[in-house]
Amino acid sequence: MAMAYNTEDFEGLKEDGVNEKNILIEGDSWVSHPLVRNYSHQFDKLSNDTIDFLNISVPGDTMLNIMDRHGKQIEILTELTSSQNYSYKWDAIFLSAMGNDIIGPEIRYFVHKKSDYPNKYGRELLNDFFDLVLGEIKSDYEHFINIVRSSNKNSSTPIITHSYCYLRPRAVGTHLFGHMFNKGWIHVYLNDKGITDIDEQIDLVKGLLTKCYEVIGSINDPKFLMVDTRELLSKDGTPMVEYFYDEIHPKSKGFAIVAKKIIDEAKDKNYWP
Repeated sequence: MAMAYNTEDFEGLKEDGVNEKNILIEGDSWVSHPLVRNYSHQFDKLSNDTIDFLNISVPGDTMLNIMDRHGKQIEILTELTSSQNYSYKWDAIFLSAMGNDIIGPEIRYFVHKKSDYPNKYGRELLNDFFDLVLGEIKSDYEHFINIVRSSNKNSSTPIITHSYCYLRPRAVGTHLFGHMFNKGWIHVYLNDKGITDIDEQIDLVKGLLTKCYEVIGSINDPKFLMVDTRELLSKDGTPMVEYFYDEIHPKSKGFAIVAKKIIDEAKDKNYWP
């Protein structure tokens, strides 16, 4: 396994001198969930130990926190990608973020009450504040891209991210770090807004995730790739619960399907070593 979770261990991998290729991973639980073989595990497996990975992601992290202009994480990212003395030449950077900015209790602020708009259905209930937050997330992505592009070593390094897979809202949480998120991240909050029909909930979530894909995918950078994974764990437009570990996270077999799609699309563009 060529996966390091801090700079000291990554430096050890480089001192071993086995692999020449490097990929930096930052983000949320899609690359750091401890109970399933998430994207980072799948990437490592699919690379057949030919790439050294540095994974500095944290479960539950938000794009807002990662890109906080005065925060520790953006300082670390800047050092790893742009510092004259301490940065590395990365063959690719994988950024998995914004899920926790838009899913969870926050979703209540992005959705109108059904009783206030009884003639609207599903995604039509998403409000203007959601568009505003998406704009801020896009600005954070662009800020990170500008940091990388200012580096002598990584000015042309591919930056890869992904959409989130369509899912079926349901009251299924997960046990993580001593806490039981037993009500999930979506279903319970949509119920609170009076949106109780499951088909309408699915349509709303599809609309939410589609807007995320379209906004972040519109970023103008020649080496930025937004991989569309929305339909990968669905059949005939219906999310397949059997591929999900809880309400929002895929099982290991689901992550394996999506990770292969990400790598295949990145390789088609020569963005993956």
